[in-house]
Amino acid sequence: MPSFREVAADWLKQISSGNIDCDLVFSSLGDVDIKSLTSEKIQECLSDLYDNAKLRGVIFASYEKFIVSICQYAFDNGYTSEIPKIGYRKAPKANLYNPPDQKAMELLLSHEDCTPVGTILRLAWYCGLGRNEITFLQWQQVDLKIMQIVLPDRKVPLTNKMVLHLRHLHEQNALLSEYVLMSQRETAPMAEQSVSALVRKALDNYGQINVRLSDLRSDFIIQALTKNTWEHVSYISGVDLPSIQEHYFPYVGRDAKIREDHKLQITQSVRNTLYDFMESEGASMVGVALRFVMQMGIPVSVLPLMTWDIIDFNKSTATFIDRTIIVPEDFLHALQNAKIASSGEYNNIILNENKRKPTDSIFIQKAVQQSLIRSGIKGITLPVLQNDYWKQHFEELNVFVDTEIPNSYKAKNSEIYSVQKSFPLAFFRRQHEDLIKYLTDNYSADYKTLKVILNITEKELSLMLKACQAEGKIARVGLRYFLAGTIVQREKQKDLILNYVEKHQPVSSSELTKLLGLVERRQIFWIIDPLLKSGDLIRVSRNKYCIPGYDGNLVIT
Repeated sequence: MPSFREVAADWLKQISSGNIDCDLVFSSLGDVDIKSLTSEKIQECLSDLYDNAKLRGVIFASYEKFIVSICQYAFDNGYTSEIPKIGYRKAPKANLYNPPDQKAMELLLSHEDCTPVGTILRLAWYCGLGRNEITFLQWQQVDLKIMQIVLPDRKVPLTNKMVLHLRHLHEQNALLSEYVLMSQRETAPMAEQSVSALVRKALDNYGQINVRLSDLRSDFIIQALTKNTWEHVSYISGVDLPSIQEHYFPYVGRDAKIREDHKLQITQSVRNTLYDFMESEGASMVGVALRFVMQMGIPVSVLPLMTWDIIDFNKSTATFIDRTIIVPEDFLHALQNAKIASSGEYNNIILNENKRKPTDSIFIQKAVQQSLIRSGIKGITLPVLQNDYWKQHFEELNVFVDTEIPNSYKAKNSEIYSVQKSFPLAFFRRQHEDLIKYLTDNYSADYKTLKVILNITEKELSLMLKACQAEGKIARVGLRYFLAGTIVQREKQKDLILNYVEKHQPVSSSELTKLLGLVERRQIFWIIDPLLKSGDLIRVSRNKYCIPGYDGNLVIT
């Protein structure tokens, strides 16, 4: 029987594989006999592409589709008797965690005040530090006034109990060694193996036989999740958000509620902090994504789709389907560096930095949020920053220059738009209040009337009406808008009409207009027409309606 590689070669002669790098698949499956190909081997290959090649989103899906197509081709040509099934990857099990007994730990710590083992246990259990961090922690990293430990990737807050312990330890040892955990040689840090041995012996003596140093750190994270937001816990522990969700949430308990961070109010001070962070990120994926959102308001869903052909470095512009934007000089410089850093294999502007390959919007959002958290900026997400941009530049919504964009470009890049398709109702506070007042006084209004009354652009009116409908403030029937609650909701209109007609048929259009709470009889025709086309209603005489099977004396005209 031919190998997977040979069958794939035959298939590739007939069908183009697009951007598929076949070697990535062949390295795992290439030499496998096509008849011996199993679901398990395919799953191993896909896991390797996900874990090691770091493929995500549509890119990962294209490789999965490639393998499935080869299997289908092998089946169609008689090489195999069945197509292997590809199941979803099972989530890895949570970390093995042995929770310490609180009473035993408190007794142990009461007997170990300013001793090395007492310090190790407290730094792990009260502060969530790992063995390496405990071993090399220096006094210059401990700020007792601000009550925090400053590590390279985070700042860990100290409790009053921990501050008291470290203050006593500082008075005892600070003149002898720069390290918090002092070895017998005083000038050098304690060996990591000695740290583990001390902890293991002490815990065993107090009945904590299965508990180890890593369990104390895990217990710190798990307890913190029940009292703080997961963003805060991620920051003080140095554990990224996916790992917290995967390895620590299972131990929090069913009754415990995972707290979420409140959205941070974006003030000018916060914006300045974000711009400083953005500058520090330079041409990284996080830095470029932040600039597109903060400096242009580009929708998050569009970020992974953008390609270099939208950027004109000579004119300093970015051309989207709906407008052309001037690129600020600092942003243009960052884009130039990003393009130089790209391998050139892909035309996408934003690439996964590990493998220099395209990614998806979810990955970008998580990467940005994690970077912000690591920098101490919590409660901020890309959608929040996108909305903040448009709050500051709302007047730009009616300025579009898509007339400068060739039709061929529009057809090819229909998803590369720069203005989000919907906005929260908060964007239209004044106009929203005027709209509600007008509909309260006049019951209903059409689009043209509202545009004149509210004195806003068509774009602004369209966005506001969509936002109001999405939040259930107003309802639309035909070309007119009503306050919600004054007419029958759209999703209930069909059933209400059919039930009424069945009981009172034949009925007139004026009866149905009154039934739905409409003002003008002509409005009912927007609702009746789809029912007539679908056959749910039939028209008898000129202005009478019945359900199919009506056996009255009226004749269809």
